[in-house]
Amino acid sequence: MGAKQSQERKSYLEDYPYPLGHFKSIYNIENISSIVANRHQKSFTTARWFVKMNIHFTHGIWMPEGMEDRLVFVVYCGVLSTNSKYWRVKANVKFILHDLNDVQSSVEYHCGDVWFDNYTHEKSVIYQDTNISLDSLLDENVGFVKDNEMKMSTDIRVLEVEGFHQPTVINHRESPTNPLHQQILAFPDENLYVNKEMLNAHCILESHHTQIRDLDEIKFNRPSPGQIEEFLDCIYGFPIPLISRGGLHFFLRNAKSFKMRSVAQRAAQTIVNDKAVDVITKVEVSIAVDFDMRRVVHAWLNRKKSISKNDLEDLSIEKMSGEIMKAIVKRVLKLGGWEKEEK
Repeated sequence: MGAKQSQERKSYLEDYPYPLGHFKSIYNIENISSIVANRHQKSFTTARWFVKMNIHFTHGIWMPEGMEDRLVFVVYCGVLSTNSKYWRVKANVKFILHDLNDVQSSVEYHCGDVWFDNYTHEKSVIYQDTNISLDSLLDENVGFVKDNEMKMSTDIRVLEVEGFHQPTVINHRESPTNPLHQQILAFPDENLYVNKEMLNAHCILESHHTQIRDLDEIKFNRPSPGQIEEFLDCIYGFPIPLISRGGLHFFLRNAKSFKMRSVAQRAAQTIVNDKAVDVITKVEVSIAVDFDMRRVVHAWLNRKKSISKNDLEDLSIEKMSGEIMKAIVKRVLKLGGWEKEEK
């Protein structure tokens, strides 16, 4: 019996699609006319990093010099944890330039299987030429820009890695085997899934809250830019990345909506651990106050050699717990009062 179970499990993993990571997301680029006009000062425009364990990608556009020249798509790849000086990532890459007047006329660019590496670049990059000039891009009759906004998307499927370890990641496009366990997140172009048993393990619900088993399909109006997948990874216990597509505030806002205090507390510990040397930023302190992450505030206070009134200016007093207020007063008194302001 044990041998049979082992064989079934091995077979399941062999058939599991893209266990090293499937990065599929859309990028809405706003104010495109200004980006084109200022291309001589800044030629690249990219989204934030999309993270799955040790691999992260971002995508965007590169603007050529002349208006008659062609637009170029770019994808950057990076690796977070590696013991090797050099690394390589093999992935299948596809770009889509969306026609905002006619979805069927959207243009796909298949790069096929390509290698990213850091042998010659600090951050490896793949370029894809398009057949769209900047003049054509800005012409709304052509369809690639509407209301001064364009949309591009990428579908990146990691095939091989060298020089570092990439653990098996969750493919959120695969539904749980038991339909009763699947919570559907419905996007216009596809569905993502999370196991309701995982939600049950995290959610602290009261009697008046909707129970996890009774949750309806959660619908989204726009295709996924990747933030939700990063949040779902956190639900399954993967590390919470501080630099990511969604950002820390996105993780915490969703953790609060789903009543997942354990995810919020893991985020707090991540901030404290990752900032052992660096200073905890004012933005992170503000988020910590909003979500009552007392460990972050205590760590910030303990690393301060002096505290000025300006340090507390932008913090939300209304959301500040009594314990946090007490900790601030105690630290100010211990340091001998407020830092004197220069006249």
